[in-house]
Amino acid sequence: MKKIIFLFLLYFPLILIAQHDHNHGSHDHSHHDDTLKPVITTPQGLTITPIQGPTPWTSLKLNNDPEKFQFAIVTDRTGGHRPGVFMDAVNKLNLLQPEFVMSVGDLIEGYITDVEELNLQWDEFDGFVNKLEMPFFYIPGNHDITNQVMEDLWKERLGPTFYHFVYKDVLFLALNSEDQQKGAGKGTISEHQYNYVKKVLEENPNVRWTLLFMHQPLWNQKNALYWNDIEDLLKNRQHTVFTGHEHRYVKYNRNNSNYFVLATTGGVSPLKGPKMGEFDHVMWVTMTKNGPVFANLQLEGIWDENVFTEETRNFVDSISVKTPFSLTPIYLEDEEFDEGIVSIKISNEEKKAKYDRFGHQGMGGGNQGGGYYGGGVSIAHRAGGGGSSYTGGVSNSLMTGPTAIIS
Repeated sequence: MKKIIFLFLLYFPLILIAQHDHNHGSHDHSHHDDTLKPVITTPQGLTITPIQGPTPWTSLKLNNDPEKFQFAIVTDRTGGHRPGVFMDAVNKLNLLQPEFVMSVGDLIEGYITDVEELNLQWDEFDGFVNKLEMPFFYIPGNHDITNQVMEDLWKERLGPTFYHFVYKDVLFLALNSEDQQKGAGKGTISEHQYNYVKKVLEENPNVRWTLLFMHQPLWNQKNALYWNDIEDLLKNRQHTVFTGHEHRYVKYNRNNSNYFVLATTGGVSPLKGPKMGEFDHVMWVTMTKNGPVFANLQLEGIWDENVFTEETRNFVDSISVKTPFSLTPIYLEDEEFDEGIVSIKISNEEKKAKYDRFGHQGMGGGNQGGGYYGGGVSIAHRAGGGGSSYTGGVSNSLMTGPTAIIS
């Protein structure tokens, strides 16, 4: 009996230790498995731990075909340029980071023979594109070459007026629709330029796509010399044509392909909007294995990361919690209302520059239903509260310190 008890006492601590290890291991597994699981790397270069069953992603096949590339196109800057627009496009292209930027001409105002002034205009334009973080390809428009002086200066500064290159099996043709120096609406392709294009196409018969860039949409013009012959050379190959000149965006289906007339990147325009084809933009082109994909990016829709910061939010919140204006109501003694005067008080207690605009709404007179009438009121608060400006729909304005009273 003593022997049995002795053996039990001898092994009891071992049993407890084993039981403790078992419980400790079970406790760990119930919370987290620290064991590194195997990972996989997809053909597109993504490394991830595989999951059995449902996965929180749609696919691991990334959209990064090595044959795919993206570039941007800027269009007419001049023909009555609006200062600041093209530089805005340059800054936004640097945000977008295309591989390179193409153009379709009208880069300076030109139409002169004063070499000194022409050099100043080219220096200004070069100053813009030299701020791009990617290559820029020049193409002449009628504002860039309209006489021999301008053509000679182009060649002195930039070399040939037409050229080509191939990138990732795509042929880029940069042509000169001004090779007869005839000006707007009278673009041409000379025999010499036609022979050049013919030779380039013969040397590149099997490229996956051909992209042609020039300034004037010669298919809309008469007597364009060898343009129709170039279209004949292109009709049996995959191709796309990009032009500018008309300051109005239009897409054409022509010659079994897409032909584009781009709008403006700063050139004169009534800016009626994209639905009217009149807007400032860059075209974004993604070259895929199935051909190019096009996106028109309106300049005013491209913003950098500072579009709304914490500082801006704090400022907006500080002024929005207070009512910037108040008005005295008009009390009606009967159901009919013809006219009346209302006083509006606009305050700027923070004494920070801000701009308020509001429309006024009324009965419209008689027994008519309510509706908008008479324009609106705009007040610009200057920092420190001094003065105000307004337009439309008021009889007078009085500014007292940081407060404007309109009646």
